[in-house]
Amino acid sequence: MRAKASYHFSSLTNRFRGLPRDYIARSRRSRRITNVVMITVLSFLLAAIIVYASNPGAFSAAAK
Repeated sequence: MRAKASYHFSSLTNRFRGLPRDYIARSRRSRRITNVVMITVLSFLLAAIIVYASNPGAFSAAAK
């Protein structure tokens, strides 16, 4: 049972050993940038929906 678990772990490390470290770092960096852009766009979209749904009136000069 124990030998099977160590074999499984070694097969995973062998799979990643073939990839260059730069490829893995580039993949992480790309994913992080994509996540930041997606969160930013979705946040602005949600804010626009909230403002549109609340239908705020235009600012007008105070009457004297």
